[in-house]
Amino acid sequence: MLPVLMTSCLLMLGLVTLARAIEPGEHRATARNVIFMIGDGCGPAYVELGRGVKGAPLSLDPYLVGASQTAASDSRVTDSAASATALACGVQTRNEAIGVDTRGRAHRTLLEAAESCGRSTGLVATSRITHATPAAFAAHVPHRDDEDAIAAQEVEQNIELLLGAGARHFIPVASGGHRTDSRNLLDEQRRSRRHG
Repeated sequence: MLPVLMTSCLLMLGLVTLARAIEPGEHRATARNVIFMIGDGCGPAYVELGRGVKGAPLSLDPYLVGASQTAASDSRVTDSAASATALACGVQTRNEAIGVDTRGRAHRTLLEAAESCGRSTGLVATSRITHATPAAFAAHVPHRDDEDAIAAQEVEQNIELLLGAGARHFIPVASGGHRTDSRNLLDEQRRSRRHG
């Protein structure tokens, strides 16, 4: 638990440091790239716990920190799917839904918006790349457990970089994976990159 907490907090510290790199009133050229890091589950309580464990202020304390409301439509306790959908799509949804609203309608994600502008995109996760948080930026499924469909949608998005665990959702059962449709998404992706 502590390594996950520290990783999440370090990622948040990196974002805060980047946000404060330009002094107020200072003008810089338009950003060429955006890196959106999420300390999944790292809220104010965990940051306060970090202060308590350290017994001193954290390195991120002097910096401005933002917060957002990512409440699920059907529960007081939000899961990663609903929370990440709020961050990725700007819409509220029910727990377990990814990239869709409460009626199941797909909404454009930040990643899809970047792709449509010709930007290179990527998803990096310390979990399965098909897990709820990264999936919400590239997929639209009614239930987070449909990781085979999520994997297919991630490949179809033509994301330049997918880095994380969960290869089992990209390869068929015959090759040691979980896919029952016999598709090998890794091979499909390799072929499309060669011919695309």
